[in-house]
Amino acid sequence: MEKAFQEYLTDLVLELHPAMQVEFLPPRDIVYADPIHPVRFQAGGVAVTVGFPQRVVLFPEGKAEVYETVARVVRLLPYFERTQPRSVSLGEESGSPVERT
Repeated sequence: MEKAFQEYLTDLVLELHPAMQVEFLPPRDIVYADPIHPVRFQAGGVAVTVGFPQRVVLFPEGKAEVYETVARVVRLLPYFERTQPRSVSLGEESGSPVERT
């Protein structure tokens, strides 16, 4: 059933935002008997990780909840991209900040 969830989510993301990348991370430890399945959504220089409870992943009734969550992520990522501050890394030689554009 996890495979069906992954296929459904990948198809949904391609439909809503073809440039977005999806990465399925390994399930996290069991919390209250409901493991979390993290999924990383990336677009541009922004990434958001969402944890889907196993009860949503394993049951067809969870499709509506998955759709709503993915639609929200697709709408939010461009906002984060626009408001993201320029990244800064330390210069190798001088130790001073170097801006990357």
